[in-house]
Amino acid sequence: MNVKTHIVTDSTAYVDQQWLKDYPFVHVVPLTVHFPDMVMEDRVENNDLFMKKLKELEKLNKIPGTSQPSPGKFVEVFAPLVERGHEIVVITISSGLSGTYQSALNAAQVVGKDKISVVDSKTTAAAQKILVEYAARASFEGVSRNEIVSFLENKRRFIKLYLIPDNLEYLRRGGRIGKAQVLLGTLLNIKPILHINEEGIIDVFDKVRTRRKAFKRIAEEIPENAVRTVVAHFEGEDYISEFKSIVEEKVSCEVELYEAGPVIGTHGGPGVTGVIFEIPEN
Repeated sequence: MNVKTHIVTDSTAYVDQQWLKDYPFVHVVPLTVHFPDMVMEDRVENNDLFMKKLKELEKLNKIPGTSQPSPGKFVEVFAPLVERGHEIVVITISSGLSGTYQSALNAAQVVGKDKISVVDSKTTAAAQKILVEYAARASFEGVSRNEIVSFLENKRRFIKLYLIPDNLEYLRRGGRIGKAQVLLGTLLNIKPILHINEEGIIDVFDKVRTRRKAFKRIAEEIPENAVRTVVAHFEGEDYISEFKSIVEEKVSCEVELYEAGPVIGTHGGPGVTGVIFEIPEN
């Protein structure tokens, strides 16, 4: 497939493998999860192994660490593409959640910043995936690199992400708790609802008493004319059907299901659920 502009993202978008086969000009650079005895790539296909290793660590009251891709990992992807005459748009997890954005910027400086644009998605997971899909379609249609960047920097404002962690302990230990820090120590019988704010960091949206109330509270925020709606989870199969049903009562568009991978599992914890929706621009 001969396109001018290639798209690069990181693994926290959890782009479907079959979709990638249809868009071979989209490339994924993985984050990694670190256990005492192994390093694991951040892929949904590794979820079962991740859970096995996580349970082993939990017995020791520990959680694994995660690492952003090094600039060198991005250079390995960028350099051959630029040498072949391509331009690149990179879409990363929010810079407020990871150093991946900075790694990509550093790599672009090495390879040729005049050919590479790095976009901070200000989000992650399915919200980031939606931006990647928009960029891929635009590139396929011949839209220029600069136009794709302008489109993404506008579009990201209309894609919202809300999440319900089973508890805040994983976010706290992983250092990704953001402004939800204020909830620590106050969560007895409380189910926190968090969101990623316009700065791209985790913030408190609301607090309710039960998971079902949390599902309904989030559904209130979704406009009936939402362009796209995704219910997401990591090891949240016990809750996802109920959440999807509640959301389906609210919107006219199809509600998609989405499974996140090990990095989201490390920081959100098993059982974390969320909803991502795109609102109309006018």
